[in-house]
Amino acid sequence: MRDISKVIQGVFLLDKFYCDDKTTVYRMWVHECLRVFHDRLVNFTDRTQIKNLISDQLVSTLQTRWEECTNEAEGDSIFIDFLE
Repeated sequence: MRDISKVIQGVFLLDKFYCDDKTTVYRMWVHECLRVFHDRLVNFTDRTQIKNLISDQLVSTLQTRWEECTNEAEGDSIFIDFLE
């Protein structure tokens, strides 16, 4: 439960002035899931599996795709801004 609350708290940190559409919230959710769950895993197979689980939830629950919520070149969600 603590990890799930970390994901929700991370999504709530999104400033409403930067949130112009639902894709932004989805990207933030993917980013937080990757930071909370994916970063702890050491096995490549487990990392691939968690990405597949997140992707499945994006399709089934949020009606969007992994490619719309991640950086195409990297394959991960990078949702940060060092300038501000």
